[in-house]
Amino acid sequence: MLPMQLEQFLTARRIAAAGMGVNAAMLAKPPDWRALVRHMLATPGYANAAQAYAARAQGYKVEEMATRVAMALERQAAGS
Repeated sequence: MLPMQLEQFLTARRIAAAGMGVNAAMLAKPPDWRALVRHMLATPGYANAAQAYAARAQGYKVEEMATRVAMALERQAAGS
């Protein structure tokens, strides 16, 4: 990932930490893009980690999670 904003950087950092990719913002400048892509394609761990995540996230719905978070925040605010 090549993050341009904070949220993208944080997402890229999590993806890299999970072994699913590389945070290009953390690479030496200028990065050797061709070597990086070749490395990622030749390293099965990236694809394996991404496939494992996809299996864990199967059925995830952002709308449901947003509702759960909003409800939890409302309960917490009501208890204050």
